[in-house]
Amino acid sequence: MNDRDGVEQSGGGWFQLRRWLRRGEWAHAYLFVGPETGDQDQAAEYLASGILCEDRANPPCGFCPSCRRLAHGNHPGLVQVYPDGQSIKIDQLRELQRFFSLRAIERENRVYIIHGADRMTPEAANSLLKFLEEPAPGTVGILTAKRLEGVLATVRSRCQVLRFSAPRPEVLYREWTSRGVGEEMARLFAYLGLSDSGSGEDADKEADGENPLDIAVFADIAGWVVEWVQAVEEHKGKPLLELFSRVGRGQWSAPECLWLLDVLACWYRDVLYTSLGLSDQVVFIDHRRELSSQAARHGSIAPLVERMGEVIDAKRRLQAHANPQLTLERMVLRLQEE
Repeated sequence: MNDRDGVEQSGGGWFQLRRWLRRGEWAHAYLFVGPETGDQDQAAEYLASGILCEDRANPPCGFCPSCRRLAHGNHPGLVQVYPDGQSIKIDQLRELQRFFSLRAIERENRVYIIHGADRMTPEAANSLLKFLEEPAPGTVGILTAKRLEGVLATVRSRCQVLRFSAPRPEVLYREWTSRGVGEEMARLFAYLGLSDSGSGEDADKEADGENPLDIAVFADIAGWVVEWVQAVEEHKGKPLLELFSRVGRGQWSAPECLWLLDVLACWYRDVLYTSLGLSDQVVFIDHRRELSSQAARHGSIAPLVERMGEVIDAKRRLQAHANPQLTLERMVLRLQEE
């Protein structure tokens, strides 16, 4: 971590973290915010490692007993809380507070990380509030979130906020091509901000930040969308029933449905770019003929902009827990309007 490439380029947050650790100065609570492919969770673990490191000259050193225990995931001074299903619940926060209350007399530093703080229930957020207001000596809290507005305002006000940006598309593209991913799929991953941050089949996190998204599953979604949108545009078959056969029967999870909509929005973006003569910037480079055909069929950019808007609106509605069947039905009917 100490030699992380591009620390200063990742939104300024990494540079600030290193400065705090070198000075041995840190606040009692932080809130790290960034997009779903941002560095906030990684930064939280980096800061925790530095605070708990025994080498104060170069924290985190990676070699001291504390760093080795952290690397093996068994350091007693670090507690990490993750969403239980769709949210972080009050019982999880109560357990966290109980854990630290039992260690209040210890002098060593202690750190807790709450991943997905924007997914705390109101009861959990209010329970955390008192913990933030009256922190135990030597305790540092680190919250991570994708959406700043999703964190209770009174919680935000008691934390030092750092923002982290997503990796640049060209960096992501190089990551994926270096793993042998085809050019079109690498372009799509990079456009959607999907980072090659892990290894093997569980490298990536899906849009809702809950479960790993298998690369093969994502490729299946993308391939299906490319074929399905042809049926939508050409009024062939029964695209609504085909969509429900995938979504309604649980073949894809709710977060994976959001990826479906991201891919669909990217497709219409490519049709728009083709219509504007920017075919060199499209993501679906293996489907330029289909893109050109759809661009010619629409004749102007207005209907394409409207289609992109419908897809984005459907995603927004699903994220707000609207009825999936009604939301997707409304979207498909609007997409088929001439």
